[in-house]
Amino acid sequence: MTVEVPPAVWLFSDSTVKQGHAHLVARYFESNPGPIQIRIGKTPIHLIPDLGDAFSWENAFERLRETRLTYKIPANEIIYLLTALPNENNWYCFEDPDFIFNAVGHVGDYAWVTRAASEVISSHYVLKTVFNVMLGNIGLSLDQLMHEQMRGCFYDFCENKSQLDFKLRTGDICGDCLNLFTEKGIPQELLAQTVNIMEALRRVTVSTGPYLPTQDVYDRWPFPVAITRHKAAQATNATNRLKYHSSII
Repeated sequence: MTVEVPPAVWLFSDSTVKQGHAHLVARYFESNPGPIQIRIGKTPIHLIPDLGDAFSWENAFERLRETRLTYKIPANEIIYLLTALPNENNWYCFEDPDFIFNAVGHVGDYAWVTRAASEVISSHYVLKTVFNVMLGNIGLSLDQLMHEQMRGCFYDFCENKSQLDFKLRTGDICGDCLNLFTEKGIPQELLAQTVNIMEALRRVTVSTGPYLPTQDVYDRWPFPVAITRHKAAQATNATNRLKYHSSII
């Protein structure tokens, strides 16, 4: 059984986000093609702070519900709002608990934490939202997915903002998450696109990025072989490591 990938992710911005930011985010997905298709909403969403300088989550969710109705966006497609306004819980991104296909991502200057540009951070969280939606749609909660202790994994929570740089520079998915994705039926095509996007984001985050070769040797491996080798390296159980290595040979 495989989990259905949302047919499209719609990127909408509000007036606090620089023009062109959404296109820079979309470029990472277009340059690494796969099941995730990015669409860009041409009309800004008017998000007005209702908690001093910040906005409540419900305020944003209401704007997204209106946007979905206005533009007749299907219920199985994600709407992702990009905003530089602070939100009530100071999260990087979050989905509507009543309708997880509506999501919000914070766009900010995190130069004090990471050399990654804002579009790199946005691209990472758009990608993770796709997984949140797919896994949430089959009954998994965010608490079951997130790692409170840093692993250098896609699903590290990063409560401390300074941890974000480590996650982006690692550009990795831990063995536990890979096993979960396989068990729940995440399509191989989506994993391949995800790995390619994460590697592209990693390369522009690390200080040595300008010196990296243009193509990694792993790019020449068939994806099932590459992902199985990665599982073998990540497995904490010796029996699992042997099983994965045997499947490569």
